[in-house]
Amino acid sequence: GFEILFSGLGEEIETLGYNNQIAHEILNMKGTYSTPEERAQWPFQNARENTAAYLAARGKSPEGDERFVSAYFVVNTDDWEVTRGSGPIPTGITLGRVDVVDVKPRQQRLELVESITSSEIDQAISRDGRIALYGILFAYDSDQIEAAAEPTLAEIAKLMRERTNLSILVVGHTDATGSFDYNLGLSRRRAEAVVNRLVQLGIEQRRLYPVGVGFSAPVASNTTEEGRAKNRRVELVDLAGGRIP
Repeated sequence: GFEILFSGLGEEIETLGYNNQIAHEILNMKGTYSTPEERAQWPFQNARENTAAYLAARGKSPEGDERFVSAYFVVNTDDWEVTRGSGPIPTGITLGRVDVVDVKPRQQRLELVESITSSEIDQAISRDGRIALYGILFAYDSDQIEAAAEPTLAEIAKLMRERTNLSILVVGHTDATGSFDYNLGLSRRRAEAVVNRLVQLGIEQRRLYPVGVGFSAPVASNTTEEGRAKNRRVELVDLAGGRIP
């Protein structure tokens, strides 16, 4: 059920001589010896070019996504030992490589962006002991703070300059995409990035303590994009005299 986009055999697709063109130029199989994977590519470089077969095709995956497939086959000419201790590949055996690429829609991530003042942050912390902020955005799957976060960070710094006795926990939260351990580390790195930026804005480091909790404290369901957007947040928690390590 696939549409053949290209196919060729032997000298239709290869020039006889050193380094098979499909393997080297199309499939980027360089055949060095630095890793087991690269050693496994070496036989394709020196196989029998006039036996080569290659095709590229387009169709659908079982899930309905557009799927591209390429297949390359060629006969081995030497007893290459491609991984140490595995023994040689028999001469005359057919080598094959198949690549499958599924095209999926780009994921759209909803982010809640809020504009907030130092006074509003102060009121929430004084009332509740904490505040969830959605104006601190990060690059996807990264602890790099985006430029859009600067107004919120400036308001936090302004508040802390006004309230010199205020010390806070900076708590990073993520949604439930990915493993718990990975998100725990990501949320910690994001909290540390916020602390570092506030220090750059003139706030003493001793008044800031980064904490990462991953997706262990959601405020909404992680089963919807709207809920996941609410769970991706940074919270400020008043230490209120509590001790930190």
